[in-house]
Amino acid sequence: MGWYTLDKQFGEAMQLKYAVSELYDGVTVLESHRQVYTANEKEKYAIDYDAVSHHAVKINGTNNIKAIVMLERIDDKHITYKPYSEDDCPGEAACPKSILDKLSPTDNTYAAEWRNKAYSLLEYPGDESKMVNMTVTENLHRSDPDENPLYSRDGNEFTDALIDALIEHSENYKPIKNNQSNTTMEKTTVSGFVGKNFNYNYNEETKKSVISLTIKPKDGDWVQIKAFNQNADLIKNAIENEEVKKLTITGKMKDGKPYTNKKGDLVEYQELVADTVNRHKTVEVNGVIAKVEDKKTSNDKPYTHLFIKNNVAVGGVEKVEQFNITIFQENKKGIPKDVELKVGQPIAIKGEATINRYLDKENKVKESTNINAWNVDRTPTRLKEQIENLQKNSAKKAESQKEAPKKAAKKSTSKGKGTGMEM
Repeated sequence: MGWYTLDKQFGEAMQLKYAVSELYDGVTVLESHRQVYTANEKEKYAIDYDAVSHHAVKINGTNNIKAIVMLERIDDKHITYKPYSEDDCPGEAACPKSILDKLSPTDNTYAAEWRNKAYSLLEYPGDESKMVNMTVTENLHRSDPDENPLYSRDGNEFTDALIDALIEHSENYKPIKNNQSNTTMEKTTVSGFVGKNFNYNYNEETKKSVISLTIKPKDGDWVQIKAFNQNADLIKNAIENEEVKKLTITGKMKDGKPYTNKKGDLVEYQELVADTVNRHKTVEVNGVIAKVEDKKTSNDKPYTHLFIKNNVAVGGVEKVEQFNITIFQENKKGIPKDVELKVGQPIAIKGEATINRYLDKENKVKESTNINAWNVDRTPTRLKEQIENLQKNSAKKAESQKEAPKKAAKKSTSKGKGTGMEM
């Protein structure tokens, strides 16, 4: 299909879901995602359009769910669209996993090629059941409106009646702003301590898993969390085997399945469906400082960033451990005076580690660890002594505070006693 232009006054007020439904005959849009490119990104990727949107659509009258990609050019007066079916194997493949996971299995080689590329761009590998054998010989014809129901009956042209329909109904749909990345809901990040109970289920037949749990942020109410497959397994293992008590979850808030409580009341709630999961746990590490940088957070809070290395023997083979360390100003106050934060100096750290998962250049799952330092010293032995002393002093202080009211009451009673002499 070619480019299709609308006046911007109509295009801005027209939701992409409706546009897709009209551009392709007989489909219902299940989910949409829109990405707007900056000028630098356009130059970097050598593209001549301003935005792209991905859509999961269900072909009406069937259970077949396919993907549609729409390119957009935006100027002062017009928005121009260029739609593609996944059967065209479009170049834009940075499609959200939530859309890819909705798609039905396909025997179309072009669609399969596009899906494989899309999954390879994700943070984690996709569901292999959605990746079909690339050697299939029978598939739908590309761009054939008679055999592919995703295409308009008019082929490459759009009638005046279709344009009129888009304009007529556009006022019923919310506008899409250029700074929106998703037409459904923005992502939310929640960080907090994990509740005592969680519910994990694994389906032997489908090989899929799901976990439900709660997280308590530092300031706020408990948040219901749901995660699937790799994220579900990651969370379960973190809680059971890694002694992780704190998680950071990024995802989208969605309506949970209503249920009836013991009182017979219908309970409706929202849950955060996890896209990414970061684990937090207390660690002690040591090594030699390889890099020192003074930085500031996004809200101008100063901190020192250290990169430390340590050679360890694992199974008779020497391995280099590497850690990113963050030391905020308030934690610097407890550092002994003879400890120097300089390259080449030995150092031992205790703090909260945040463990992130990512894919390397070979698409292998790797992990990086960033540590927010609480205690710092030159060697593990000195660090241990420092922490023990801090714990003893803290215990003494707590005991002193506990005894203070008793001493005050005793002193007050003593002052209130008379001489016992009668007049």
